[in-house]
Amino acid sequence: YRLAYKIVAPSEGIMKTLKNFGLPDKKLKFIPNPVSFHSINDINPKISKNSVEKNFVLAAGRLEHQKGFDILIKSFSNIEDKKIKLVILGKGSQKKNLINLAKKEKIETNRLVFPGAVNDISLWFRKAKFFILSSRYEGWPNVLMESMANGCPVIAFDCKHGPREIIINNFNGILVRAEDQNNLTEAINSLNSSIYMQKVFKKNGLKTAKKYKSEIIAKKWFEIL
Repeated sequence: YRLAYKIVAPSEGIMKTLKNFGLPDKKLKFIPNPVSFHSINDINPKISKNSVEKNFVLAAGRLEHQKGFDILIKSFSNIEDKKIKLVILGKGSQKKNLINLAKKEKIETNRLVFPGAVNDISLWFRKAKFFILSSRYEGWPNVLMESMANGCPVIAFDCKHGPREIIINNFNGILVRAEDQNNLTEAINSLNSSIYMQKVFKKNGLKTAKKYKSEIIAKKWFEIL
């Protein structure tokens, strides 16, 4: 690390952690990851609209401990709306354990769907009522930006690192205490029952995502070269 010309961190939280290791400020630079914007015509034609669930909330990522899908499933099992579904996109070593947990929580048959990994999740974002990030930790959660860029409201755990740098609570999304199952249930109930909040988060989330367009982030990289 000390031999590098520059060390680029994808979040301010990670940059502060690197400083704690004694790395000099002059070598450190924060540059977030860019987000891509797609038109509806760019969506993979192999994904049929009929294959996307209706009336659902979305989560996505590797099915591993880091992503906190076990916390999400427990939280989701206690929400007020028993008709809405939870869709978790992705694959990983914890799928069997998550399915068993869903059975224990009595939501496996008609309220939880595991479609697996998809090439382009834009259509899922656009059809979902909102997106939930339940991670125990992150570096910079690209999926939050992708959700906002596709007009999908967001809820996220205030984990290390990234969500608090992206979400202004109750302005462009909801920040939930990290790994707090009950707080997450309350947030889901609140956003699911408020069309007004969904519209506000869509509008403000899109404004947020535009700050991270590829051409804007590219300029930050050119500045350090």
